[in-house]
This record gives sequence, C-alpha cells and structure tokens, in this order.
Amino acid sequence: MGNIVKVNEVDVYAVSGKSSPALTFVEAVVRYSVSVPNTLKVEVGGGELRIKANNVDLLTITIPKQEVRGGTSNFTVTGYLNNNKISEWWVTHLRNGEKTNVSVEGYVLIGEVGKYVNVPVKYSTIIKTHIFPIKENLNRKVSLGSLGDVVISKALVTLEDVSSTSTKLRTSLTIQNDLRIPLVVGDIAYSVTLPNGEEVAEGHVSGLTTIPSGSERNVVIPVTINNDAIPKLWYYIVEGKGQVNLSINVWFKVTYGSKTIEILKNHPISVKVTVNAPIMKFK
Repeated sequence: MGNIVKVNEVDVYAVSGKSSPALTFVEAVVRYSVSVPNTLKVEVGGGELRIKANNVDLLTITIPKQEVRGGTSNFTVTGYLNNNKISEWWVTHLRNGEKTNVSVEGYVLIGEVGKYVNVPVKYSTIIKTHIFPIKENLNRKVSLGSLGDVVISKALVTLEDVSSTSTKLRTSLTIQNDLRIPLVVGDIAYSVTLPNGEEVAEGHVSGLTTIPSGSERNVVIPVTINNDAIPKLWYYIVEGKGQVNLSINVWFKVTYGSKTIEILKNHPISVKVTVNAPIMKFK
C-alpha cells in the first residue's frame, strides 16, 4: 500500500475557550488520502506529530489508534501547548525580523487493519508579521487655561532589542507647545497593560526637555517588557483568535512658568500595540 497512502496537509489550531493562561488547547487536523476498495476497513494505528516554530519545540502530539475512512478525508488529534514555550519563540521571531518557519513533522501509521504503512509527515510554512514600527496620530490636547494648550500629536513605537529575558521598545512622542511660554517636560512615567488591565511593565524616565513656545519636540521613552509577560499575551492572542492589543500608557510632570504639575496621570496617553502571531490557526 506504500504508493496509495498519503498525508496531504496538517492544519494546526489553537482553540479559544478551551485554553488558559498556562496551557493552550491545540487541535491538529490531518488530511490524508487512502486508495483502497470500499469493502476494506481502514484505520490509523498510531503516530506522532512534532510542531516547531523556528526550531523551538512547541509540542508533540501522540496520534491514537482509530478507525478512519478510505478515500480523501481527515481526522483530528489534540494536545496541550505549555505557553512558556511562546516566550522562546517570541525571541527568535523578533530576532529574525518578524519571520518564523513553522513546521509539522512526524509520522502516521495508516492502512488496512493490522497492515499499516508508516507515512512520514513533513510540512512547513513561513509566516511574517508587521508589528513594528507602530505609528499613531494621537492629537491629545491638554488645556492650561489662558496660557494655551499642550498637544501630544504623534507616537512612534519601534523595536530596540530583544533578549532571552526582555523586549525593549523605543516610544517616541511628539509634543507641541502651543503655550505662550516655554514648557519643560520633566519626569515621564509609563506602564504596559494587557486587555484585562493587568500591568506587565512599568517604568520611570528622568530627563528634562525644554520646548519653546510655538515649537515641538520628540520625547523618547525606553520601554522594557519582561518576557515573562509573553505567555499571558499569547493567551489573549488565542482568545482574540489571532491578535491582541497591548497598551503603552504614558503621563508627564511638566513645568511652565513657576508651576509644576502632573498631566494625564488619571487619563494617560495610550498607544496601542497590535500583536499578531499566526504561527497556527485559531478557532
């Protein structure tokens, strides 16, 4: 039967509703073709599928013995992905310029009952994402009464570096001083939050920038996210069936004339970072 048994394709799905922040429920749909007379019973005698992303072993699924149909059809096997593996993949993906080689390898024993053919499975695809850079028009205006307004007009988020422990971003905000006097931007605070509001990073930047009246300046905020947050982020990607928004929240301490105040602390500037991870399909 060696020349009439073939595995055509394997689709891998992360299933929302059956997953948790620690484990992702994964379904692998194996599409095959077996040319046998209709009078013969066909079954899968076992097998194994290894799912990798940039050579990071995500999970291995054992294929149980089961009866299947002849002709062209499919069967589904399931397993659980430890979400900590996503942190390892995340580092390789960003280091590769947001590119990943996803592969499914292994074998399936399939054929007539008791007469199996060992059919190799080898399938791979390249996926690319375009998370960074992120450009956003904010146009947030803060009124300081008769003195005029301060406008935070634009945001630019770029990837600075990624290591095994952290992801470093560079957030640049364009601040326009429409006051009648110079504006001094002092301390800057930031936080990074998941869709449920959980804070996964925070920091504080000191360094004065003076913006003359009628001028604008770019204020740079280095943002560091511990990669321990990536498995939690992946959970929300699964629940969002492919993508999720992180929020980088920023507020300032500013000085104008003889006054120093915190602005936007209760309603910070929020820059959305849309993260997608199509290393498998979602449902």
